[in-house]
Amino acid sequence: MFGRTTMTLHPGMTRLNENAVPNVKNTSFTVACRLDLPAEPADGVLVAQGGGFGGWTLYLDAGTPVYVHNFVGLESFTVRGDRALGPGEQVLVLRFDYDGGGAGRGGDVRFLLDGAEVGKGRVERTVPALFSFDEGLDVGLDSLDPVVPDYPTAQGRSTGTIRDVVIDVAPDPEHDPDLVVRARYRKQ
Repeated sequence: MFGRTTMTLHPGMTRLNENAVPNVKNTSFTVACRLDLPAEPADGVLVAQGGGFGGWTLYLDAGTPVYVHNFVGLESFTVRGDRALGPGEQVLVLRFDYDGGGAGRGGDVRFLLDGAEVGKGRVERTVPALFSFDEGLDVGLDSLDPVVPDYPTAQGRSTGTIRDVVIDVAPDPEHDPDLVVRARYRKQ
């Protein structure tokens, strides 16, 4: 990504490799989703990255925003919004404030709807180095092995209209570029 800290994604963009999108690991980030929701409560994935062995997803469950961080398939941390989103055009922002102090730490999660907080919670630890070798990032669904097994729709397909999704990462991540290599060869 050559130092890029922001990217705008659109519906239909699926299976994007980790190296082709901003790296949300070991840093603070926001995910801003411009939505047009139907009269009935919307369901489904807004954006998901990784799979059942590590990743994260932001989705709607009966209109309520939900963020799940799947820590390498061992433990999942779920943050639910305080209420369902209503119909019409709106901007939902997921804000993740990383604790810092090294790779794989936790952070605080907040949901903002048109600037007003509509939920918050905590993720105690995060995937430090790699979500998956073969899973990608999807907008509007979770195309392969799902990050969570219980989306409210098949493959987590969104029932609302996603205009776009903007991922913005802090410019000062705590990445260890050799972490994946060391982990790979430690087990051999």
